[in-house]
Amino acid sequence: MGVVLLKNDRMLPLRKNSSIAVLGPMAVNTQLMSDYAGGWNGVAGCWPKGDESCIITIGQAIALANDPDGSTGRTTVTQGVDVSSNRTDGIAAAVA
Repeated sequence: MGVVLLKNDRMLPLRKNSSIAVLGPMAVNTQLMSDYAGGWNGVAGCWPKGDESCIITIGQAIALANDPDGSTGRTTVTQGVDVSSNRTDGIAAAVA
């Protein structure tokens, strides 16, 4: 686990309709979320279905915020590497 601190040189808040890259395993996976993202111990998660089907990935959420009407924003989302693996085959897509 790691933490990245960023200096905000007028980059945040993100401007809508810009080009954004969202990289990393958490960008494309809903299975890595904690129990706080949905239900647990028989308590329904997403309503009204009672499952986690309404949970979207971080990449999807940023893409929706960047280009809410589907017009001019461009969001590239890719996994890159796994959380705990030696695989490197996703690096090329992440830096493309």
